Amino acid sequence: MMLGPANASMLIVIVDDEESVRTGLRRLCVSLGLRASVYASGREFLDSLAAGAPHPHCLLLDAHMPHMSGLEVQRYLIEAGFEFPTVVYTADDAPEVEARYMAAGVAAYLRKPIAGDELLESIERVMMQARPTAVDQRPTAARPPKV
Repeated sequence: MMLGPANASMLIVIVDDEESVRTGLRRLCVSLGLRASVYASGREFLDSLAAGAPHPHCLLLDAHMPHMSGLEVQRYLIEAGFEFPTVVYTADDAPEVEARYMAAGVAAYLRKPIAGDELLESIERVMMQARPTAVDQRPTAARPPKV
């Protein structure tokens, strides 16, 4: 899959506490013909989902943010039943940190600084892997057991 105008319906969500990073990643996505939404915190993103915001085809998630880390956001998403691929990025190069994120279900883990082509390759790869299920999924309430 090559990202471009044919993918204009695909939504990338960027969650990062640094405005310059959000702006740069959003511009990169838009230049590739993708829709992009940005959030300054994990809580802001989760609140938007609870309010009915469209689910992303790919989530770009900063690992280190105040109040709620990327790992906490990812764990919440999994527990709540959200199914979209997450690419986590961080400056932390400790192998155990990557292992924790991978165990939490992230689709890709990148270390800063990230080259633009490396990020794009990761987005393309995780979106291709998730393509059959990357439609706008919303968790459904569990049905009560029949008695």
